[in-house]
Amino acid sequence: MNNHEYGWFITENDYTNLPLKRLRVHHSGGINGFSAEYSRIIPDDITIILLSNFDSTPVYTITKQLIEIVLESNSRGHLTSKQGG
Repeated sequence: MNNHEYGWFITENDYTNLPLKRLRVHHSGGINGFSAEYSRIIPDDITIILLSNFDSTPVYTITKQLIEIVLESNSRGHLTSKQGG
């Protein structure tokens, strides 16, 4: 599979202590002191958008850590995609 389509990167990623790889669609960029990362974990319906007004912010690392937190919480039943009635 080509991992770059229409400006989006498509990868399978391993996350800490989770048995399955997750399909991730993502794009990052930055300009003149700003940086950003958009990541979507398709099978788990998770979207993380990280914006920074500091161009050396490690947006990929922070996004990966946030994804791990959400996936681990979901695996323990703490979060669900459909809250409420």
